[in-house]
Amino acid sequence: MSACSFSAQGKEESVRTLGCLVVLVLTAAIGLFIYRSALTQVSPGGTSPEAQINTVGVHMALVSIARAEKAYLATHGRYGTVEELVEAGVIGLANSNPHGYTYQAEIDGERHFRITARPLDSGKLNLPVFSVDETLEVVQESKR
Repeated sequence: MSACSFSAQGKEESVRTLGCLVVLVLTAAIGLFIYRSALTQVSPGGTSPEAQINTVGVHMALVSIARAEKAYLATHGRYGTVEELVEAGVIGLANSNPHGYTYQAEIDGERHFRITARPLDSGKLNLPVFSVDETLEVVQESKR
């Protein structure tokens, strides 16, 4: 018998191995399809999981900025704009528009501040606008 010849039993094992490989590849392909579908699926609230993660990041950023306002007040005697907070080193925004939102401060000296986060992309109409004030309570204002 030469090295290239197969017995009937060897052919069965090869077919069985090939069949298992095909099943494995199909299972992986179906699993990948389901995984990708879940990532792009829209939740009952109308936002994708990615948008939900971004809004959690926006909440965290707003609370961080509000705490920075309180620290700025303690050292400067008044609340500051977002730009003043960055210049003073009280906050560090690595990206000027983290989480796809822009942040703006409305300041009333030492009495009141309000930070508003608005989505940058006007094409994403389901993204809400958030704000926070000196109470550190983040409020969802509206959806764009």
